[in-house]
Amino acid sequence: MPRTQPSHAAVPDATGASALSRRRVLAGAGRGLLALAFGGTAAAACASKPSGPDPLEAELSAARTDSELAAAAAKVAAPAMVPALIEVSTERARHATAIVEELSRAAGRPLSLIHISEPTRPY
Repeated sequence: MPRTQPSHAAVPDATGASALSRRRVLAGAGRGLLALAFGGTAAAACASKPSGPDPLEAELSAARTDSELAAAAAKVAAPAMVPALIEVSTERARHATAIVEELSRAAGRPLSLIHISEPTRPY
């Protein structure tokens, strides 16, 4: 009984050279796409940092300002409002601290090199 080649094997053409099978072409294309995907991911990971200001800098400034304003308002507010204003001041100060920690982590700098302002206490 004559032996036939499997359908995925390369079949020589009339010149004796192996012709590419559909399976080999698809496998090669798949490998190429994987290489592009991994190469693109690696290039994106190694890309330089954006040159503009960090958007968290504005949030940090706002959190610090809010904390200071709430603390100042607590000094002159009606006694019933003071606990709420102190809570706002404390929470915004905590938010500012969390932003500083994130900026420090993202920049790869120790936290001690970044200025952290303590919340102003109204009492």
